[in-house]
Amino acid sequence: MKHYDSFEAWLDDQSRWGPQALEYRRIALACGLEEGIKWGQPCYMDRGKNVAIIAVFKADCGLTFFKGALVDDPKDLLVGVGPNARSGRIFRCSELDRIRAHEDDLRALIASAVANQRAGLKVPRPTAEELEPVEELTERLAADPVLAAAWEALTPGRRRGYLHHFSGAKRSATRAARIERVLPKILAGKGMQDCVCGRSKRPPRCDGSHKHA
Repeated sequence: MKHYDSFEAWLDDQSRWGPQALEYRRIALACGLEEGIKWGQPCYMDRGKNVAIIAVFKADCGLTFFKGALVDDPKDLLVGVGPNARSGRIFRCSELDRIRAHEDDLRALIASAVANQRAGLKVPRPTAEELEPVEELTERLAADPVLAAAWEALTPGRRRGYLHHFSGAKRSATRAARIERVLPKILAGKGMQDCVCGRSKRPPRCDGSHKHA
């Protein structure tokens, strides 16, 4: 993952969807959101709390709402970031004119998301039979649909192993660091004790760079 110091630095690295990203940015800032860079992408916050993040794909450019499942979306403009996504929802678009045509709708979606955030609303917890991700993982999955799909493809046992590892940390920063450390394994469909190269089992921090006997 690349790191950027500013939106401008991030934009300089975008070869295709720069104009679309600029429109999302303009709308988000016009709604009074704060701008920052998180997970290598422009993120928009209200009072320091994550509201939405720009996501760039090969086919389009989107604006993802971290708690999109709670947003009032009467026109059904938002879709899940993955087939079983519980929280994140995304507005996906490849046409600049369409983004502009939906500006009022996007402003309304942002207003709804901000109102929900300030009211302290949370996405309903899963049932007893389902696994409950830590907040840091929920936000990370909402920011990256590819990662969300990889997470949902894991077996329940593998997800449970990761969640046990993440939730074992008391500090949010430590939980976030643990998540970042095992991203290659999740993307590779591996469990906590699996090596990303698939040839042997290794400790949780293995990154596949070891030599096999």
